[in-house]
Amino acid sequence: MAIKKGGPEDGTTSPMRPLPGGARMYPETDIPSFSLTGEEWQAIVDNLPMSDDDRKARMQQFDISQDQASQILARQLDDVYIDHISDLPHKGLATLILENDTANPQLLANVL
Repeated sequence: MAIKKGGPEDGTTSPMRPLPGGARMYPETDIPSFSLTGEEWQAIVDNLPMSDDDRKARMQQFDISQDQASQILARQLDDVYIDHISDLPHKGLATLILENDTANPQLLANVL
């Protein structure tokens, strides 16, 4: 006598157990729940970081190449760049920041 588990006679396969879903997920019991007021929630929403699209759009206002802008964004140096650009040459500062990303940005800005 042969015993087969879960193998339909037509040769197809199917999972023997249902995949985990929301019904199988349990709340964390070691962490107490808490509620947010509308003001607390709004404070969180107001302080969210910029989206990648917003950061990219912000970099497009400067006269730098697409490659430089992409590298600055990828290394998350866009805030440093914008904080120090003022009336400096855009491409020059971008090059200095990308080639010396561990240096003090104010020192780099003073070079220009």
